[in-house]
Amino acid sequence: MTQAAKPGARFGVYDILQREGGDVVYPTPWAMDPSISYLATPKEMASLLQNAGFAILDEEDSTTESHEWLKARISMPKSDRTMPVTTQILFGNVASDMVQNQLLALDERRLLTYRFICVA
Repeated sequence: MTQAAKPGARFGVYDILQREGGDVVYPTPWAMDPSISYLATPKEMASLLQNAGFAILDEEDSTTESHEWLKARISMPKSDRTMPVTTQILFGNVASDMVQNQLLALDERRLLTYRFICVA
């Protein structure tokens, strides 16, 4: 087996995970439709990390903070929240829909943001 991390190395994961509120509305920043999207629950992600050989040192639900940040970003006057050119290139005209759907999913408890700190 090839190891990607040296024993004792720390590894951090910050990701969007599935919450109890139901299915996500698409498009989102990570997928145009559900056929290419899989969201793990925090319990599933912890299991995946442990099965990959990592010990979890710490974990934190950061949904409240990320939700507040996204709401603040969307409430800015349009002239102040112009997306970077790279975001426009990546997402095109659906960028606004993606962000609105992500905010809806956070509002309706369909998504959460979560952080794991692990050690190999």
